[in-house]
Amino acid sequence: MISPSTRALITTTICATVAGEPSARAASQFDGDWVAHLFTRTGACEPNFRLSGRIVNGTANSLGAALRVAPSGAVTVTITVGPNHGVATGRLSGASGGGTWRAQGSGGTCTGIWKAERR
Repeated sequence: MISPSTRALITTTICATVAGEPSARAASQFDGDWVAHLFTRTGACEPNFRLSGRIVNGTANSLGAALRVAPSGAVTVTITVGPNHGVATGRLSGASGGGTWRAQGSGGTCTGIWKAERR
């Protein structure tokens, strides 16, 4: 079973994709409400998660996490919460996307994939 700190890390990593503050950057074609489905492939994490949030101006920043969506749709999410850290990468195209994630916390390392769709 996943430790509470690792669960919080994974949740925060993905939430960064959806709960952001406006930035000075121009509006992005990927702005809007999104829902992400995460599936664990290795490690003692929950088998799947469903998270939702908002991308504003191609970015989202929340609780030590930062998401960036390039004009090409390339997505990078990084997070650091105390000794825990994680990264998710992938691509958005139109109203959907997906990629991989990896998180390291006190409970060990977990990896998986994510799929997202615009709401």
